[in-house]
Amino acid sequence: MVDSDVKMGIVSLFVTVSVILSFLANISCSAVSFYSPLRNGIKMEFGVFMRKGIVLWEDWNGNPVMSKTCFNYDGDFMDPDAKWKTAKAFAIIAIVLGTLLPCVGCCMPKFEKPIGACLLLVCLFQGLTLLILESNLCKNNAVIDLFNAVIPDEAADKRFPTECSRDWGYNCNIACVIFWFISGMLMIALPASDKSESPETELKEQEKELDASFQEEDVEEGSMDEKAL
Repeated sequence: MVDSDVKMGIVSLFVTVSVILSFLANISCSAVSFYSPLRNGIKMEFGVFMRKGIVLWEDWNGNPVMSKTCFNYDGDFMDPDAKWKTAKAFAIIAIVLGTLLPCVGCCMPKFEKPIGACLLLVCLFQGLTLLILESNLCKNNAVIDLFNAVIPDEAADKRFPTECSRDWGYNCNIACVIFWFISGMLMIALPASDKSESPETELKEQEKELDASFQEEDVEEGSMDEKAL
């Protein structure tokens, strides 16, 4: 039988990695991207809740500097379709449940198998966020359409593609689904904890052991008295 401490160590490792990947995948602004060879290459990156854009600012010497940062979609003429909205909703659910369930499991070790089943649901919810690849975030992206509209026909071959490519955030999402699945299956399949008995049960067992030891002592004393007689 697998030692309970070893079991919880393995499960905790997979759950911790799952939670980290879930935050990276769902909060990332680089889930999908569009690439154009214009001006030595331009890459536009988008996430479920934010996109990556360029900001201009001045350094200490007053020189203009460009850097990339994440923006929300306000003012981008982005109208999420049903698949994108579904991905947003389940991304939030996956993060919340995926963070709370391990905490509940630590406080209630007797409910490991039900919590494992709930982690499989988190795996399903996280998987539904992959729908962004079929949404209008990836196909017919409004921001990309605006950029393509200002690129002249003479440079049509340098326009952004109409469909996105997977970026590191999306790959994190796939890995997260796998880790949630493994975490749930481990909690369901591995043997129950040897230390899952309630304190009342342990006290009763200790009382039985004490009674048995007292009875043995009484028997030994009685036999010694008989021998003495």
